[in-house]
Amino acid sequence: MNYLTPGAATIVTAAPAIVAIACLFAYLKVRGGRHLLYWSASHIAIIVPFALASFGNMPSDLKVLPIFCAYTIGVQAFAVAMVFGVRSLVGLRDDLAFAILGTAAISVSVILIEWMIARPSQISPYLQSILVAYAAALLFIKRQSALYVVIGILLVIRICLTLLYYLLPGTPDNYTTLLFAFTSANLLTGMGFVLMEFDNARHRERTARYEERSTKAFLEAILDIIPAIISHKDRDLRYRVVNREMRNLLAPYYGNPIGQTWEELTAGGRRPFVEDIDRQVIESGNTVATEQHWVLPDGKAMMILARKIPLRNERGGIEGVVSCGIDITELKETEAELSRQYVAAESANKAKSVFLANMSHELRTPLNAIIGFAEMMSGGYIGPMNDRQQEYAKHIYESGTHLLKIVNDILDLSRVESGRFEFEITSVSLDEIGHMAIEMVAPQAKPNGVSLVLAESGLQVQADRQALTQVLINLLINAVKFNRKDGYVWLSAERIDDRVKITVEDTGIGMATKRAFSDTSMPSQDEAYRKQANAGAGLGLPISRVLVERQNGRMRIRNRVEGGTIVEIFLPSS
Repeated sequence: MNYLTPGAATIVTAAPAIVAIACLFAYLKVRGGRHLLYWSASHIAIIVPFALASFGNMPSDLKVLPIFCAYTIGVQAFAVAMVFGVRSLVGLRDDLAFAILGTAAISVSVILIEWMIARPSQISPYLQSILVAYAAALLFIKRQSALYVVIGILLVIRICLTLLYYLLPGTPDNYTTLLFAFTSANLLTGMGFVLMEFDNARHRERTARYEERSTKAFLEAILDIIPAIISHKDRDLRYRVVNREMRNLLAPYYGNPIGQTWEELTAGGRRPFVEDIDRQVIESGNTVATEQHWVLPDGKAMMILARKIPLRNERGGIEGVVSCGIDITELKETEAELSRQYVAAESANKAKSVFLANMSHELRTPLNAIIGFAEMMSGGYIGPMNDRQQEYAKHIYESGTHLLKIVNDILDLSRVESGRFEFEITSVSLDEIGHMAIEMVAPQAKPNGVSLVLAESGLQVQADRQALTQVLINLLINAVKFNRKDGYVWLSAERIDDRVKITVEDTGIGMATKRAFSDTSMPSQDEAYRKQANAGAGLGLPISRVLVERQNGRMRIRNRVEGGTIVEIFLPSS
């Protein structure tokens, strides 16, 4: 039986529709989350049970099965959608497919159980109340504002009214009062959800503004601490952001640059040089690196190394240009000074080499005369000499020969460095040159019993025959000179890809007692070497290195594990 007038029944039925529309409006207005859609769906689902209860169409038995099923499904769908909306609000899982399956499973279970016991509405209100109570508990636990608590309380009141509706005697007064109270609570709850969403949107906006201000302050602090000139210009090339370094540079001359173009700041000066590059970045969208020469109003000149990149929005459009510049004035001045010094040093070094190369005759002629006269004295060509005179003549001869060797080494190095040593690169046999070098060094190795061993390889290299022979002789002489008594020197070669590695290996004192040097440095001898007889000027290795490099090769020196030195030469294979 229907105890409500048609007008009252219409109001009761329209209430959840109003809430559903309000939830959809809030979703569109504040771009809210899917919880608003869940709540809108829940109030749409409850319209059917409200209409059946308000217009008196709900049967008291199970004879009208479609109406009974529609009523039960609407009630359970309302509760499930309400729960999933709250879960979505507080950040829990809210899978739509799971919600639909849950509604179907609960509704079918309730319908079957109530059909079996032949007592409609005995399970549905209690199960609905449990689900709504779960939603209220989530709001109490996850409360973020007072509205969460208020809506949770309204849900509890709604649960109580639902239970009273089914438990109290169905008198007209009870029916009408409870239905209107239930409708009011439902309407207040739905509107509370809408107000809560607007309140959450206000909190999100406030948080976003706070984070935006914090991010802006953080970025400004970073820009100000960077020791570089940084600026941002819009598409009209007006300054929007400048860091402290640029403010300190421009403020004394031009004031605050914000909102102005470079042409306006400088009254037309340097516009083509600066702004044309900015326009090029905006039009092309490419990054540009350039060196800019600035002349400030007080005449101070600066060289700025600048890098400009386009600033793009979220759609990829170019909104302006960001520039970062570093003052490299001192660096440029230092570079220019170093360049001048390098040119002067190169000129002086070349002049030295040319001078020494030109002095070949003047240096060698006197030494040859001294050596020749000493040899004549020792041979008795100028008359008989006693033993002491013979010893003196021998010392003169040995010292002169030693000095001539040093002069020859210096002149050879100067000749190579001055470019007067002409290279003729041809295909040469390593075995042939190796035999020749060993024969020339053998007399120096014989007194100390040093054995010279050549491992024939049959390899050919691209090199200058004279230069390569001199290199091998220098290396073999060093290996013999600093070797131990009855030691060994091995000369070998092997092909590695498109190059040939020539190795001179000895059993001498090794690099441990030498002054360390790299492949490209000019080595000098340690005291241990200076104690060796006829140690020389120590230019054998530098001369060899230069000669190897001029033949498109490289030289490497390292220690033997067993003691001694390994010198490796890499030359192009033939």
